[in-house]
Amino acid sequence: MRQMRAVEPSALCRNLRKSYAEAMTMLMGSNTGPAYPQAKKQEATRQKPFMPPIPNANMHRVFAYLLKTRGLDADVVVSFARRKLLYEDAAHHNAVFIGTDEGGCQRHAHLRSTNSFGKAFRLNVESSDPRYSFHHTGTDGSLYVFEAPIDMLSYISMNPHQWQEHSYVACCGTSPIPVMQMLKPDTKWYIFVLITMTLGTKPVNEWQSFCMNAAL
Repeated sequence: MRQMRAVEPSALCRNLRKSYAEAMTMLMGSNTGPAYPQAKKQEATRQKPFMPPIPNANMHRVFAYLLKTRGLDADVVVSFARRKLLYEDAAHHNAVFIGTDEGGCQRHAHLRSTNSFGKAFRLNVESSDPRYSFHHTGTDGSLYVFEAPIDMLSYISMNPHQWQEHSYVACCGTSPIPVMQMLKPDTKWYIFVLITMTLGTKPVNEWQSFCMNAAL
């Protein structure tokens, strides 16, 4: 079950007298850690450099999984693949969802297994910067927020009309850090697209109530 709610950030911040970052922290809770596990660090005192998985020579398995199993729109998937934001890793044939910074440098990688049966494998690559998870930046001042990359691509596939004009971000978990990074002073409104099976109904209802009160 998905629940959606729109709110104008300017109204939220005005009523609470908070900055964008402070408002989002209040809205989404104080726990800013990633919901999906990260690979364990071998040295607690030294962080390894971010190293995304090596791409496979083709994307046959990823395309088959996303298009046939998940039913995503081919044009949407190809759009992200051409920008090298989506590819298949050579070692295990997982789908790799890449997040980049303002300069286009890779800063985040989220892995998702392509098996159709059994428990799904999800992992944020070690040393990924949570500010730059999988996203698309549009121009119309809107922002759609998702838990997982495939949720984001599914929504775009179901609502393809001028989708490039909107902004989207997949948190690759439930951390608000990617949302705070994507929010800009000219953001007019945003919508949370959340899966209650994963989050439970309580936080979703709390976020909706908070948005409604702040927008009054």
